[in-house]
Order: sequence, then structure tokens, then C-alpha cells
Amino acid sequence: MGIALGCSDPDGDQICDPDDNCPNDHNPLQEDYDGDGIGDACDPCSSLPPELALPDTLYHHTGQYCAFVPTVIDPDDSEHTITYLSHPDWCQADGDSLYGTTTGTAALDTVIIEASDACGSDIDTLLILTFVCGDVDKSGSLNMSDVVALINWIFQSNPIEVADYASDVDCSGSINMSDVVYIVNYIFGTFDPPCTGC
Repeated sequence: MGIALGCSDPDGDQICDPDDNCPNDHNPLQEDYDGDGIGDACDPCSSLPPELALPDTLYHHTGQYCAFVPTVIDPDDSEHTITYLSHPDWCQADGDSLYGTTTGTAALDTVIIEASDACGSDIDTLLILTFVCGDVDKSGSLNMSDVVALINWIFQSNPIEVADYASDVDCSGSINMSDVVYIVNYIFGTFDPPCTGC
């Protein structure tokens, strides 16, 4: 089966120029991986740009070392560059990694990240929430009101919103009465600060 008479086909791939996605490059199968209408044989960028897959928020207690490497989805190309366009002063960027020790006070910081390659880029934002471990009622300080809030939450007698991320003070992986006991003992000076060792 040939092509129509009078059809221009300089690359000899049996596809007329008006229908050929690479009229000067032999590509009879018309492959177009990224679907941009330019065939892979002549497309300077035949792969897809990277895509960031970030959590909404990272949670770290005050004075905690943290490190983060973003997840990048780029199935057709493993080559990409990570750039931190904005990050808090207490951490630093090095290649793909962001790391540092959180401040000594509660804070909410914004990180802006770009993943890029020759075909494009993706920019996304994540938050780093630095919290006072044991500050269950989110007042900014640790005291007996946190004990009351946690007891009420555990027994659902007053199911107010509590800071779940700040409640596992004994680092057990669950929130229960042992966390209440830990906070009380810390307040009265017999236990190390909450989240020690987490």
C-alpha cells in the first residue's frame, strides 16, 4: 500500500507531510510519547516533565533534627533537578535534601520546591509545623490544661480538637493514659521533656 500521488514525503516513511508528526525524520510508527503532536524522532523533548508528590505538612517538635527528600514522579526519565526556592532559616538545602534542627518555639514554615528537567518543571509547597511536644491544647505552652485536654479527649467526655501530633509524649506510637502520666511527671520535674528520644 503506497501513499497518494502528489503527496510530499521526503523522509520516505509513507506518511504524507500534512499528517507526519516528523516530516523530515523517518518515523513510520509516528511515536509521540509526551503527546505534544511532535514525534519522538524529531522532538527535542520527547519525555514528560517531573511531578512532585509532597505531603501537605511535616510535623516536628521543637529542637528536633529533621531531614526531608521530596518524592518525584518521573517514570520516563530519572534525570531531574530539585531546587528549594524557599525554606526556613533553621534548615539548609543540599542537593535533593533539606535538613536542620527546628527552632525552640512553635512555628509554621513554608517550603517551596521545584523539580525540573529539560522538558519542564513542577513547583509545589509543603508546610513544616514545629510544635511543643505535650502542648495538647495548642496554647503554645505545656501545663496542666494539656493534661485535662488529653484526659477529656481519651475518654471522649469532652471531645475537643486536640493536637494529635503533640500528644504521643512518651514516643510509644499510640496516645493513651501513659502520655497523661508522662506529662504530669514532667510538669512536676521527675521526667525528661516530652518526646525525648522520639
